[in-house]
Amino acid sequence: MDWHVGRRGFLRRMITMTALGAAGSSLGGAHTSSAGAAATKAAYDPAAKFDVKVSEVEFRRTAKSRQLMARIYQPEGAGPFPTLLDLHGGAWINKDRFANEPMDRAVAASGVLVVAIDMTLGTEAPYPASVQDASYGVRWLKWKASGWNGDASTVGVLGSSSGGHVAELLAMRPRDPRYNAIALTEAPGVDTTVLYVATRSPISDPWARFQQAQKMKRETLIKASQSYFNPWDTIHEGNPQEMLDRRETVTLRPLLIMQGALDDNVLPAVQEKFQATYRAAGGECQLHVFEGSEHEWIAKPGPQTDRAHEMVKAFIARNLAAARVGRNRRLDLQARDRRATARLSGLATTLPRNTVARIGRVCGTAARRVCRRDDGGLFPPPRRTASPIGFRFSSPGRAAPARFRRS
Repeated sequence: MDWHVGRRGFLRRMITMTALGAAGSSLGGAHTSSAGAAATKAAYDPAAKFDVKVSEVEFRRTAKSRQLMARIYQPEGAGPFPTLLDLHGGAWINKDRFANEPMDRAVAASGVLVVAIDMTLGTEAPYPASVQDASYGVRWLKWKASGWNGDASTVGVLGSSSGGHVAELLAMRPRDPRYNAIALTEAPGVDTTVLYVATRSPISDPWARFQQAQKMKRETLIKASQSYFNPWDTIHEGNPQEMLDRRETVTLRPLLIMQGALDDNVLPAVQEKFQATYRAAGGECQLHVFEGSEHEWIAKPGPQTDRAHEMVKAFIARNLAAARVGRNRRLDLQARDRRATARLSGLATTLPRNTVARIGRVCGTAARRVCRRDDGGLFPPPRRTASPIGFRFSSPGRAAPARFRRS
């Protein structure tokens, strides 16, 4: 009995020393690495003021050879600046990169590289053509951002009305092969993930929007939906609300919805339902209702428009800060992982292999890696042995003690 107590005490002491030693010795180096990474990119200040240079470039050509242009709002400064892709509205069938210019200029003037793109219209090609343009746009912008002093790791997306619908689909299905069908041959390894999604009056439920258009007898909106969703059942397949309702596996990025209280195009109740469903699925969704505002209030100067500009900038700042904290934490954990692995490797040369295996199980992933043969570790993993009270670990090459064997 005394032997068992002493042996267990020894193991506890070794495990504690290894875990604390690995953690403690790594903290200084880890924080140095994190601070260095963070120092290379100044934190975004939404109250900052920059002059903005505006230019245009061809973004891509459609199957019918129509030029799709990108309008670049570039802050004049060294950067690198956080980067935002703007997707225009227009009921999927009209408007272009100029539709959201006041917002784009206001955000760019705070120190954000903003790029607004044209998209294929529903009269040219149905869903998912515009989503394919947006997907290509994210990858293209990540590839090109550094040329405009932008930071490709911070790309977010802004969408208005039907552009908000496209933005939600893009963010929720970043790896959908249909959406990523247009290859970026210059940078095939770039993905479509975005950091966050900001929207104004998004069509989060196209079916509910269509029913509202029928109720209001708005033939233009009815025909726009029928033109874009062709075949018609795609109005349900490409529907963010219904994707959540049917519990589809999706990516849930932080989402901002700005909604006019007087909007009879996309009803506030639609956004309230979407927010509740998005949150229930585990996503972060902020819904802000603007009193006295209709569907396109931000197209007109005024206090509520100014409020929307400030809200988008604050949302960007919050998500950039969260991403920076997450990145620093990952660097800390990676450094700690390396230190723990190195420390346990040193111990493994002097301790019995069964002791090292037990330490590895307690000290975490890094330590276990040393004990795994398939990772080139010193010892193979322990074996699980069935027993009447569950599973017990035994050392490789040794039978489990009789008291743990299943009779």
